[in-house]
Amino acid sequence: MPDFSQPVSAISVEVPPEHEGQRLDSYLPRRFNWRSRAYFLELLTSGTVTVNGKHVKKAYRVRSGDVISLELPEQYQQPFDYASIPLTVLHEDDQLVVINKAGDLAVQPTGRYIHENLLYRLRYHYRDERGDPACDPCIVHRLDRETSGVIVFAKSRQVARRLSMQFADRLTQKRYLAVVHGTPPSSGTINAPLLSTSDRHVVVDPAGKSALTRYAVQAQHGPYALVALELLTGRQHQLRVHLASIGHPIVADPFYGHAIDRETPGLPRRQMLHAHQLVLPATAERAALTVEAPLAPDMRALLERHPATEPPHPTPTTVEPAR
Repeated sequence: MPDFSQPVSAISVEVPPEHEGQRLDSYLPRRFNWRSRAYFLELLTSGTVTVNGKHVKKAYRVRSGDVISLELPEQYQQPFDYASIPLTVLHEDDQLVVINKAGDLAVQPTGRYIHENLLYRLRYHYRDERGDPACDPCIVHRLDRETSGVIVFAKSRQVARRLSMQFADRLTQKRYLAVVHGTPPSSGTINAPLLSTSDRHVVVDPAGKSALTRYAVQAQHGPYALVALELLTGRQHQLRVHLASIGHPIVADPFYGHAIDRETPGLPRRQMLHAHQLVLPATAERAALTVEAPLAPDMRALLERHPATEPPHPTPTTVEPAR
């Protein structure tokens, strides 16, 4: 993907041999997966796409070595005020930086959030605010746009590869806090396999991948509970789906929660899930690292509206999802 953290007016790419024969209108969204097929159809219709300097039809079959050029719309050509995006650094060393991400900020650029994302905010931070263009912030793991809290970025691709392997090998520990509906059992382990569907949702399904979540209720706040969660596996939307599966969805979750939440006065407009703590193992270059982010202000404000009561003494159980 081109670096849109600075203004870009046009981009050009060469078609590799393995993609020869594909239709142009199919090739473009595959090659430039940061926008939809409909978006590139609009560019083709407007005449801002050329192949080898010539306008072609959308059904044109690309050939190895073709040079495809796109003139980009104004939104990509104008500078963006990245300093307007808050940036809270929790830890920084010569290898990595750990950020407390806001709960309404995408981690990486997409068509909808081409500028409003944390990766480009960090690139601006090191390039323009710190005068350190050699620093290359790299994504190591991800949080949903509406999830707040701890997220780590490597400062080089080499470090990113090492950290990504630690996450893949489950050598890291990720702990979360969530505000959920109802009164869950005081503690337990949710054991429910998860399957991704064609509409980008995730469901509990015996055919899915194994998924384990350990949880413990921290306090009851009237109709809501503050729950601590630990990922024992790392599946997409795992915490959100697991909590919904036992009848206690995260407040304001747009996919797996109560639809009315987003329309209820006084409730936040983002899912109440917070990455509270990240533990990275020791390496030859550094000691083990534990970083925490305080509970997000909107979650704290919601809980403070209801007096807290302590949960019963924990009795660990394995919780199966509702059928």
